[in-house]
Amino acid sequence: MNRKPILLTLLLLLLAAACRKDTTINPDNSLIPGKTDTSGILTLQQVKDWFRKQPVSNPGITMDWANAESIPRGSSNYWLVPMPGQPELNGIKQGYRKTAFLRDSTGSIISRHLDIIPDAAYFQRKGKVTTADFTGRVFIYNNNKQLLAGRIYVNGKQAGEIKPSTGEHLHTDALQLVEDCQWHDSSYTDADGVLVIYSEKICSYSSYDDGFNPTEGGGPGSFGNPPAEDPIAPQGGNGGSSPEPSNLPGEDGQKIDPKSYMDCFGTLPDIGSKMTITVYVQEPAPGLPFNVGPNSVGHTAIGLTKTYNGQSITQVVGFYPDATGKSKMHAPSRILDNSDLEYNVSIQYDVIASSFNRIASFISDPPDTYDAFSYNCTNFVVDACKTGGISLPDATGNMGLMQTGMVPGALGSSIRNIGNTGNTNTSGGTTGETHGPCN
Repeated sequence: MNRKPILLTLLLLLLAAACRKDTTINPDNSLIPGKTDTSGILTLQQVKDWFRKQPVSNPGITMDWANAESIPRGSSNYWLVPMPGQPELNGIKQGYRKTAFLRDSTGSIISRHLDIIPDAAYFQRKGKVTTADFTGRVFIYNNNKQLLAGRIYVNGKQAGEIKPSTGEHLHTDALQLVEDCQWHDSSYTDADGVLVIYSEKICSYSSYDDGFNPTEGGGPGSFGNPPAEDPIAPQGGNGGSSPEPSNLPGEDGQKIDPKSYMDCFGTLPDIGSKMTITVYVQEPAPGLPFNVGPNSVGHTAIGLTKTYNGQSITQVVGFYPDATGKSKMHAPSRILDNSDLEYNVSIQYDVIASSFNRIASFISDPPDTYDAFSYNCTNFVVDACKTGGISLPDATGNMGLMQTGMVPGALGSSIRNIGNTGNTNTSGGTTGETHGPCN
């Protein structure tokens, strides 16, 4: 089945719907690039004259006219002008902002504000952005800062679309026609510090081409180069290197010798003891299905408790990278004490001594390497529980464009879906003090 005509039709329908909220433009011009007036070339002076007459041009907006770019499109053109500030995605300041100026089909000048954000995983791994393999999101706003729509690119090809979130269950009519596409709710913070909630459709046809050639002004390059021909330098500038990964919840905690912590349980006999395993999740955005949020990417910790005749030992630990800065993405591992960690949901299991001891043994000798995508804190807890015969709720979620893996947000959502039962807590709390090492 040839899906390209269907995809193009769905995209045009979405764009037309997005533009009904902006009655001052022709629907064909809701995205950049788009249909532009063919009566002649738009000059920068015409753009400046129009901009100065707009009410939005006065309060707090500085346009970098010196670095304005004219982008050809057919027999006409449009202008891209840099703006100050950086959006924030995955807890990282990244991306850049531009305003596009073009003529609509009536010859009138209109503007579109663009937030251009590379995918965090792509950006942190490569450290630079190129048109040929751009992977990320482009958000398009009207002159009143209303989100109209957007595009998602993977490896330089359009792989999805963005629309404003309705706050309701997403329509799935399109999914019946294009079963390899899925809608997700997500969020980012724009350069003005405003949280933007949006919906995005990501499709598995990464090779899909919508007819725009990046070298001819149609792909990611049509949104302009990063400032100063540089790969999206963070604020303050550092030669264009990729930004620092965001801090992990609890990463400033005390590094421990996990074996000395687990050996403490040997001070109480197995026979006659009650033993429990508790998994604690600090969600990125508590109660929301996002994998990034106010709590960064979130965190998953594991707690072990053994009680005998009124004596109780509890140890709560977490799996972290033993590194700082960009090296945290892939680094030697370390185990930290997660005392007093705030969590949003938890799930608890009563276990027998053999299961408890196998889990403690796994924690005593953890994997040597932490990787943000292939083996993180959630992978560690899932594997620890598995050694004791515990299958946790599904922890698989979206880690970035076209990439899935185990993440705290997905595990937290799965626990919430179970609801408040005898072994789940969706009200949150604090882990409290752990016992610490035994000498």
